[in-house]
Amino acid sequence: MPLLEDWSLPNANIHAVYLERNQLSVKLRTFVDFLSEYLRRSPSSRSARATGSAGSAP
Repeated sequence: MPLLEDWSLPNANIHAVYLERNQLSVKLRTFVDFLSEYLRRSPSSRSARATGSAGSAP
């Protein structure tokens, strides 16, 4: 049962801070890339994917 469907968090800036881009582990680089792409999507498409109601895989 969905709750608070008409409510959403306000926009916020999120920063990933690390020393040098070329020294990132593969796991961290993959996570940063995933999070960056995920947060670029519209809130409605993120919630649809989270609930499994999106049509196809990314």
